[in-house]
Amino acid sequence: MVRNKKNPIQLYTQEHQPDVFVLVEHGLKDTEMESFGILNYDLANYFCRETCKGGGVAIDVKSNVDVETVKQQSVNNMAIEKTCETAV
Repeated sequence: MVRNKKNPIQLYTQEHQPDVFVLVEHGLKDTEMESFGILNYDLANYFCRETCKGGGVAIDVKSNVDVETVKQQSVNNMAIEKTCETAV
């Protein structure tokens, strides 16, 4: 889970500056995703488990990269907890 790893993630993205940074098995809830933000990155999309602990996926894109996001609801319709957890 990434709750206690925000600083190492910030350091990694500042040093390596990937255009896209994907977090898997983040273990965060919907209410935590927006506040977890990575400096200079925008949260493009994510999936959080609602009933089980752990899991989840989040896609963060460098702020200066132009991307088209998919509506969260359409992604949630494709995702199944513990079977196929997706973000597009």
